Amino acid sequence: MSRLGRLMSVGALLVAGIGACIPGARAQDAASGEATDAPRAELRLTSTVCEGCKKSELISGSIRLEDYPVEARRNGEEGTVVVQFDIDTRGIVEKCRVVRSSGSNALDAQSCALIVERFRYKPARDSEGDPIAEKRTQTIRWEIEREVPSEPSVPEGWTRAQLISGGIGKDDYPIEARRNGEEGVTVVRYRIGTDGTVEKCSILQSSGSELLDTRSCALIVERFRYIPARNAEGAPVAETRTQPINWEIDWDLYEPAPAAAVTGSAVLTAKIGADGETRSCSIDALPELEQLMGAACESELLPPGIAGKLTEPVAIRLIMAQAFDSDPLPMPEILPGYSVAVLTSAVMQLDETGRVATCTITTKELNSQPKPVPCNPAAAPFRFVLPEGSERTEPPGEARMEVRLTTLPALPDDSGGAKP
Repeated sequence: MSRLGRLMSVGALLVAGIGACIPGARAQDAASGEATDAPRAELRLTSTVCEGCKKSELISGSIRLEDYPVEARRNGEEGTVVVQFDIDTRGIVEKCRVVRSSGSNALDAQSCALIVERFRYKPARDSEGDPIAEKRTQTIRWEIEREVPSEPSVPEGWTRAQLISGGIGKDDYPIEARRNGEEGVTVVRYRIGTDGTVEKCSILQSSGSELLDTRSCALIVERFRYIPARNAEGAPVAETRTQPINWEIDWDLYEPAPAAAVTGSAVLTAKIGADGETRSCSIDALPELEQLMGAACESELLPPGIAGKLTEPVAIRLIMAQAFDSDPLPMPEILPGYSVAVLTSAVMQLDETGRVATCTITTKELNSQPKPVPCNPAAAPFRFVLPEGSERTEPPGEARMEVRLTTLPALPDDSGGAKP
């Protein structure tokens, strides 16, 4: 896919809200609080019980390392899945469904299957002591266990270096990695000099993301400062350290912004000079749909590889259209003389809160076949809500979106030729 295709393929599924940390202990089993070799399972509860009622209590059931689907492990599939399920008056789980996908069908299916099969509860009770049904939400982090290289030893009588400043926090997550839903554990090895600064850093074990690996070493070299190690005579000496860094997006801390579930379209019209600079830009959209475009006019409308090849001014029309359930998609006609540069389509299944539960995205460039684009539903920046005065009586279950970029004249190709 060209850089222009990548620019358009993200559509409305960009993301904000992340978390990164340096792990200090093994995962905790949410049910028992004991250390486990399991994929991490953290309970986040959404209770339907009344005020003064008693919530249900887990009495048996867990998800452990040996439950990892064989095919998912073989393919290196990892991710975080959020499921929602009902606990009936007998304490049995029923109606489990995925509300946020991990990006792996195998992990999603295994999560619900194990919860329904194993989890048993002491049912919730009302103020009179009678058993009642309850709804719960559970977050499960599936992560393949990897052996972390051991810490290099120091000679007898030496004292290790002590960290005095430096850390890695949620605001350090690389934006592009967060947007792509990239997670994993990077294991680094670095050298602490006699002045307490980090001199060298290398990747011992990759997270699977070049962005996360690069960021890990960059932050350690930039921020970490130590009281240097000392030998038996008390003289400062260099020391080598090994450090695992767990990059994990905390989707539960990320609250997508509400967007109106209104069928309609937004049109951006712009003129780009032969030097690649934006000469004018305007957006025409209903107030409820202005979020579709956001601050697009303030952004780079063409990738540098294309903007740098322009030989004449170019007019741009970027249209984003959305529709819900059975509504037809209101995509305007292509203006005479304009050529389609990229067309991206997305279909999103929504949960009852309007969040994206599952999604598929395809993108098509001129004279090419449609191509699937990775889609992380948890990365959707919006949740669709009914605006005041809406004719709908229930939240929509499906959202469809198309993003179409047309230009006059046709844009030059990334690879050097001109698109007809």
